Amino acid sequence: FRREYLATLETMGGRVYSEFDRDIHVRDDLLQADQVSELFVGIDFNVSPMTAVIATKPSKDQLHIIDEIYLIDSNTHELGSELLRRYPNHKINAYPDPAGRHRKTVGNIGVTDFVQLEQFGFNVFAPSRINSVQDGINTVQSALRTADGEANLYISPKCRHMISSLERFVYKDGTAIPDKKGGYDHMCDCLRYLCSVERPILQIVPKFDIKFA
Repeated sequence: FRREYLATLETMGGRVYSEFDRDIHVRDDLLQADQVSELFVGIDFNVSPMTAVIATKPSKDQLHIIDEIYLIDSNTHELGSELLRRYPNHKINAYPDPAGRHRKTVGNIGVTDFVQLEQFGFNVFAPSRINSVQDGINTVQSALRTADGEANLYISPKCRHMISSLERFVYKDGTAIPDKKGGYDHMCDCLRYLCSVERPILQIVPKFDIKFA
């Protein structure tokens, strides 16, 4: 009640991303888009909300989440248009849900979500084999804090949906199954798809630049 109705920060039990700590991972001194020519975008295909997180890479190991997109009653085409509106002069690498290879969020016959992203000029990266959800969660957890206690994932305070999702996404009571009822899974999935390719725990996981004729 205090968390949802009085807007106070309460400790969550059974948090999926238990390594996330607002005091450590939320910073306003991140590498910004105007300092780079290339952006890294994790995407969760959905209708409401359609979500994405936008990152820079100050080093091989670090990711800085500098922006987010959260669109209600939307589709892949609108998401791509919004990305181009915000970042018209950047090379955009997209890391979507691998299931989008066969999925459409708009009714264009034969045009999948991946094809739509390609049509915007984005480079689309996704593993050919879909990792388990738990493997993806572990990948994000390791980016938040390595075994040596090092943080390699930082988030801008402007990304309020991302921060709220990391703090409030929990497991179903007594299980290891993430509870999606609160809607906090979408932004977290964006981050999971991005980290699974750009910061995999197992470095043998390949990247695929998906090209379409």
